[in-house]
Amino acid sequence: MTGQCILLPDELNLPFFGRDDELRALTEALHPEPKAPSRLRAIGIYGRGGVGKSQLALQYADTSLDVYQVVAWIPADTETKLVHALSSLARKLGLVDGGLDNDRDDWGNLNRVRDWLNTTNKPFLLVFDNVERDDLLNDIWPATGQGSIIVTSRNPSTASKRATTVLALSSFPTNTRREILQSLSGLDFADTQEMAAADAICELTGGFPLAIVQISNFMRDGGLSYGSALEALNGSAQKVYTKSRLPAEYGQTGFIACENSLRGLSPEATALLSLLVFFAPESIPERFITNEHVEIRDARLQFVWDSFTFRETVAELVQTSLITRLPASRALSMRGLVQFVTFSRLSESDTIANFDLAVQVVSSSFPSSWKEGGAHQGHGWASWEACSVALPHIAWLVGMMEKHRFKPANLDLWTDLLLGAGTYLWEKEEPSRAKLYVERGLAANQSLPIAVAAQARRLLGNIFLDLARPRAALAEYEQALALRESLDGPDSPAVADMCDYIAYAYTELDDVDQAFAYIERATGIHKDHDPSKMSRTLTVRAMTCLRAGFAGGALAALFECWRLQGMTYKDMRASNNPQHSGDIMLLGRIFLLQGNAKDAANAIERALAMRRIVYGEDKGPRLADSYFYLTQARGGKGIEGLVDTLVKQCGQTPEMRAHEARSFWFWANRMVKQGARRDSPDVIGVRERAWRVRSAIGEREWPDEETDEGYMRLVPWMLW
Repeated sequence: MTGQCILLPDELNLPFFGRDDELRALTEALHPEPKAPSRLRAIGIYGRGGVGKSQLALQYADTSLDVYQVVAWIPADTETKLVHALSSLARKLGLVDGGLDNDRDDWGNLNRVRDWLNTTNKPFLLVFDNVERDDLLNDIWPATGQGSIIVTSRNPSTASKRATTVLALSSFPTNTRREILQSLSGLDFADTQEMAAADAICELTGGFPLAIVQISNFMRDGGLSYGSALEALNGSAQKVYTKSRLPAEYGQTGFIACENSLRGLSPEATALLSLLVFFAPESIPERFITNEHVEIRDARLQFVWDSFTFRETVAELVQTSLITRLPASRALSMRGLVQFVTFSRLSESDTIANFDLAVQVVSSSFPSSWKEGGAHQGHGWASWEACSVALPHIAWLVGMMEKHRFKPANLDLWTDLLLGAGTYLWEKEEPSRAKLYVERGLAANQSLPIAVAAQARRLLGNIFLDLARPRAALAEYEQALALRESLDGPDSPAVADMCDYIAYAYTELDDVDQAFAYIERATGIHKDHDPSKMSRTLTVRAMTCLRAGFAGGALAALFECWRLQGMTYKDMRASNNPQHSGDIMLLGRIFLLQGNAKDAANAIERALAMRRIVYGEDKGPRLADSYFYLTQARGGKGIEGLVDTLVKQCGQTPEMRAHEARSFWFWANRMVKQGARRDSPDVIGVRERAWRVRSAIGEREWPDEETDEGYMRLVPWMLW
């Protein structure tokens, strides 16, 4: 052979997007090192059909022609294709003398290529594409040499058997999908609605390259906007996927390819995959599925309790590239197109049964504490990590139920799951999302037991307080009180608890007279039953005294509350319980009212430290509120830094906007105190930023006022 030998397919040369990290990995694994000893380098790329394995390998080959003397593409899905391609390579390398017999001797040509690979000193790159059977490579795999080899396969074990490096190829990441869809469709975004529609399309495809190609061709052929394409997908995705024009090199649509994979599955794999579609696809913990406390009536799924059979079934689905197993987290993952195709094949009875089973599975893995009550925020914080794992699956079930109009067989279990999710989100300082779940739970079940309904109304009231909507909170608390009175009578401890919450709402409304009236009612009930159980009543009394300007009464009530719990100030400071951080925060506010800035700052700093342990270093309304009062204890010093932090956080949750607006307003106040004129451009600019942020806050109960009090009302008066 003289010169360079290149044998690459023209028909696979499609636009290439979004695989920079993977290309870098190929380069690091395969590129020859000039001064290093010669060795064979091999990498296996695996992933399911249409994910872009061949395109990635071809892109590496195309961009590495200056590195190799020989670059050859060998289709390897069948023995016939493999041998024929190697025979073509033998001729291209000049290993065939031109005689007719030699030209037709494919197996002889295979041996000639193998011998050449074992003896050549020329750098070469071979791509064995779409290998289905590893044994087909036995007769051609070189024993030595200084070449590089890529093996692509749907089967992870096939891809990895001979490779020194393995690359699992998945769908396009979220941050590149929109750009790829736009490039392939050739359509710019007319407005934000079109951009949102494009994002929704990308979400439906799961970032699966083949699906994105199909959708973009569907749009181009029909002259459709992103919104119109999304409407078509939502209405009849199967028709879109099966009928859309597809580049010939793919051979079949993604929908049909996926269906073909499903048809060859064992009964166990089919049953497991049919259940997995009811979970959020990114990460499905195996322990959810194998939980022995879940009642599985479907005999087809009872194998999940047998660890050996379960592992074998998962391996089958992984080998067919229908799911991916994440070993580190012992979780399963599947792509959107696989979910869609699997779901579309389910019968109505299987759909309903699997939805109800998924509800039971998630419920069994969700450590809900919402019925336990609790004096303040955070009583379930020890189980937050487990809740965070289950929450995406609850959200997925909610989406499926609303889209397909499912009716859960066990309505009480479904309601409990929704209310538990709402409680967790409230405790995690996401009251806007929490409100949606609690309202869904109440709307889903109009026949809740009275005690459960009262607890749910109380929870919704707590959420409204965190949203600075005390009037809405009061309405929920009053409903809960009426329910408790009807169940337990007017003088029960449960009624006293609700009186505490109503007093809390009135304190937030700055109606301290009404608040004290309910506090006295609660106190009387506790004295008649068990005075040692009135610690919550005492904390509400302390807060109301603070709001009324009675620092001495607030301090006395707070210390008595701690005494009833068998705790001292020192004990409180040493605690990491979020509800105790609220007590320390209240103490700091009392010191502020007394004019004791030093002790106030010390107490608030301790509350901050306690809250950081639970909520993180610098995120969330309670930390923002604590920082704000710390700046007040320091005479406004540090407000600029708080503003910077809140500006970065504001886009994450709507709850932060109120804290951001308040901080901008008080930053302007500090500028004036430091000598700036009220009508100076700098002060006006900061005030305008406060106005803009405030205008984005929805469902406010107070009129806009350009005063300190007006901006203080944007946030709860007291965040426990």
